[in-house]
Amino acid sequence: MGVLEVLTNCFKTVILKVFEALRVPVVGYVISSSSEIVYNILSKLKFGPFSAQAQINRYVEDFKLQREWKQQQVVEQPTLVAIVTGANSGIGYETAKAIVAAGFHTVFACRNKSATIQAIESITTELNKAGSAIGSCEFMELDLGSVASVKNFVAEFNSKHDRLDLLINNAGLASALSTTTADGIEVCFGTNHVGHHVLTNGLLDVMKKTPNDGVNNPRIVFVSSTAHYNAKYDKRLVTDPNMRVSFANYELSKLANIMCANELSRRFYEENPNNRITVNSLHPGIVYTSVARHSELMKNRILNFFYHSIAIGPKAGALTTIKLALSSQVSHTSGKYFERELELSPSAISQNPETWKDLWRFTEDLIVSHAV
Repeated sequence: MGVLEVLTNCFKTVILKVFEALRVPVVGYVISSSSEIVYNILSKLKFGPFSAQAQINRYVEDFKLQREWKQQQVVEQPTLVAIVTGANSGIGYETAKAIVAAGFHTVFACRNKSATIQAIESITTELNKAGSAIGSCEFMELDLGSVASVKNFVAEFNSKHDRLDLLINNAGLASALSTTTADGIEVCFGTNHVGHHVLTNGLLDVMKKTPNDGVNNPRIVFVSSTAHYNAKYDKRLVTDPNMRVSFANYELSKLANIMCANELSRRFYEENPNNRITVNSLHPGIVYTSVARHSELMKNRILNFFYHSIAIGPKAGALTTIKLALSSQVSHTSGKYFERELELSPSAISQNPETWKDLWRFTEDLIVSHAV
């Protein structure tokens, strides 16, 4: 994180606020997105100590140094446990690799077992070659598009583990029009938001019971998107098939990620003013990953080539997630939104507590009404 990140975020903030005041927020969204493209192109020039991998290494090493210092104080350090959804590819893969390198026992929560086992083997081989102590890996099947699968995952995890220090809600997709989950819920909202809502709530008890290791407080991280700035909080996009517009549903699901994180943080501190669990959300950047595998736009070769040209890679895309997961700089930060490793003000609608509560009620009703 440096001058380029600070300048990009400052420019984006000003542009979004100006055009929001002028009541044409979509113009601000388009211009700010253009600035992000410029940032991506310039950031690709970073190398050596300024590269994404170098920054990831710093976050990992700083975290491990804190743990080692505590160990020297004759404080027994437990094995920390993390869950990363969608950990077998893209941003999730790079995130999981950093978490394993930091010493966590990391649960790879994914649908595809063979792809996940390959990812685990690749990560452990690479990290073992580096020669430093690492954590361990475990595959557990999770289909976020099925509430039953999510509940089965929660039950299995709770039967195996008595602590959860880190939950990274990373998995997501950008879907084609009119697709639904196994439960009949619009697929973007159902997978990106509802699945993670059920997962997170199912794991809260074990997170609350997780003892403080003296260094790392329990953390929940939601991977959202800058697309939320253009989102309309219109529940008909979920409930009315005739209202669905492909990318609008994705935008809504990413808005929901931020509002879910904010409401969860609010509830934690309302329940316990001394709460230790932090909840934050982030935009990873315009990243070339498989998240758009269902997008109609990416089937166009020209658009696909253009997107690949302006997008950053998964390592750079994972930086903000890794910071929120490991850095002591944000150990007491909760209910905030980040881009390019820095805190940024999200859209106005995402900051409205009444809307957070309304989304929570709507999500719970949706789960009940679509129970299989």
